[in-house]
Amino acid sequence: MRRAFPAPALLASLALAGCTGPALTPGTPAGDLWRPPPVAAAPEQLRVVPAHAVARVGEIAQLRVEGALAPGARCVLLGRESEPPPRIEVPSPATPGVVDVLCSNGEVLAAGQVTFTDAWTLPLRDPYAGGVALFKLRDLPRRLLGAAGTQRTGRRDLDARLVRLGAWALAAFPFASAQARDEVGIGRWIAVDIPAGTNFYQAVSLLRASPEVEPQSYWPADGDFLRVRARSDWPSPLVSPDPDRAIEAGRPVAGRGGAVRLASYEPDPKGATRDLRAIRAQEAWRSHSGRGVSIAVIDTGLDVNHVALAPNVISKASERGGRDADGNGVPGDESGVNLAHLALARGDDGPPFLGLGVASDLSDWDGAEQRDAWGHGTQIASIAAGAGGPGVRLGVAPRARLIVVDVQENLRASSSRLHHADPRMRERGEAQEVALRSPLWARAAGVVYAVTERARVLTCAWSEDTPHWLLRDALLYAEDNCAIPVCAVDEPPGPVDSYPAQWRRAWLTAEGASGGSVVDLWTGEQHEDFFERPLTATIVAGSVDRRGRPSGEADLVRPDLYAPTGGPGKRGGVVAAVSNPRNDASPGPDHRMAPFRGPAAASGVIAGTAALVSGLRPDLEPAAVREALILGATPRADRPVVDVVGALRAAQNHDTGTCHDRIRERTPGAVADDDQGPWWKRIEVDGGVDAPGLPPTTGPASPGP
Repeated sequence: MRRAFPAPALLASLALAGCTGPALTPGTPAGDLWRPPPVAAAPEQLRVVPAHAVARVGEIAQLRVEGALAPGARCVLLGRESEPPPRIEVPSPATPGVVDVLCSNGEVLAAGQVTFTDAWTLPLRDPYAGGVALFKLRDLPRRLLGAAGTQRTGRRDLDARLVRLGAWALAAFPFASAQARDEVGIGRWIAVDIPAGTNFYQAVSLLRASPEVEPQSYWPADGDFLRVRARSDWPSPLVSPDPDRAIEAGRPVAGRGGAVRLASYEPDPKGATRDLRAIRAQEAWRSHSGRGVSIAVIDTGLDVNHVALAPNVISKASERGGRDADGNGVPGDESGVNLAHLALARGDDGPPFLGLGVASDLSDWDGAEQRDAWGHGTQIASIAAGAGGPGVRLGVAPRARLIVVDVQENLRASSSRLHHADPRMRERGEAQEVALRSPLWARAAGVVYAVTERARVLTCAWSEDTPHWLLRDALLYAEDNCAIPVCAVDEPPGPVDSYPAQWRRAWLTAEGASGGSVVDLWTGEQHEDFFERPLTATIVAGSVDRRGRPSGEADLVRPDLYAPTGGPGKRGGVVAAVSNPRNDASPGPDHRMAPFRGPAAASGVIAGTAALVSGLRPDLEPAAVREALILGATPRADRPVVDVVGALRAAQNHDTGTCHDRIRERTPGAVADDDQGPWWKRIEVDGGVDAPGLPPTTGPASPGP
């Protein structure tokens, strides 16, 4: 932008204040890097507040002039004198850039600056404070396995921009297994640490303009929250994973040294609650209770002490004490991982590193400020895989393993021992409501971690998400590695439907669309028909009441499958385990239960059913499991309602898949399955061995790894 100031003295002063030349727009050569104005020499006498402001292009920004000399000060911007202080209105330029403001009273000078950006949201109030951005590379000649920063990614243009900005790049998902199938490019996502003193918005535009960066790249909306100061004892750094740690897709092993404290008794069908009987879960437990299948609950954490869950939570004793004995790059993940405080940590020297703010705290504080029934993740987990026992909730798959993946940050902190571990935490009054955040990066990282830990089913009962590339890639990565995502619709649906409604093949077929839509999180523009490859296995869960009527406006997003878990009102629903976070520091068990309803509860029911199907047919690809669940559903009011026995019957008749090594019964006298028929066990119901009642399906709907 041009600037012509009336007085040479003022022009020279503005040059000292950081006037930097033309604005930078994507696709054009970079001008000089924008720099902040110098700190006022006598701020008690004259200062501009805020000194570094940010606004969107097209808006009018406001600054204030303060100090003892403010009443008589003169201020100049865009080549002309502004209105008299104390309030200054700064008009927007036509293109992204900075507008410098210089105020003077005699020999005393004070400078300010407004950064005008085309960014949709403004994650940093001070554009020079430093922050974190995520980008996807078009190509990467070598895999970035490290969890420490580098300025050499192997891409010449990008590396030159990183050096110029003083920025560091590192793998966004360093714990992704090198042996996993990665057709979507999870390994090409990088996190960029933009240092303080470099204009964050200009830096993001500069990086987005690189021909070596995919155009869908974006920065997290809470980029300032994701950059922290490192101490010797905090945060716990993620490390480079063991390259020899192979992932065997679909194999139910929770890492080397993994174990699970499964209950020694078989689930008692007499203990099935009405909701379980409604879907005929108890009829399958005689031969299929989820044993050997892992469910990753990617949510608000888990009350690992609850009697309904503790027997089924994985326990890797070798990970205690912050060790990484299983070689997955995540230290201390004995029962799972807390990604809620995933952050880039910077020290006094050396590159930044990716770390976990609270490494081992998996407790579930959700709802502590709003209601008595705490624990969203705890409730879902108990419905999917509650262990049962006297007076204890039985889940649909009561012997499935539970992997805890906490992706929702809570400002109240967790156990008293870790209350002040994360310096971003803030002590709040008990009665004050505190918003819980779940960054997109944490959610995507949770999906990748679940794949690394060989989860066969994962839950994604999140709300208020708009379509975006990062989570789309993560879910496709899960599908490619034999993990079945079970998501819940939002209540009510958002303006562009509830994530991931617009990405499913079923939704696109119903809409007659050729591709899904995506929101550019930099510009806020929604692009239609953007995805060449839709999701084929991700299941969107809806909820119906006893009469088959959907809850809320769930039908607007066309759930793939429903469960009878009631609506969002005060009636109906199912009884689920409830977190008791105040008991985290105590070895005593928790017993609390409370009603839970709606699509989130339905996601637990369907996740448990998917685990039973996966136990019966560990060879099936996720799309085939989804198909079996839908084919076996019971129609109620023209909606498919999950039916466990029906799903297992449909799975029996499905063609052989590739998600697991072919398994044969090695019992004495067994006949080769080529002569005898399918190798998997038939499901047993009250009448004995249940014969298939459905015709064979057409085979897997997605390729195996």
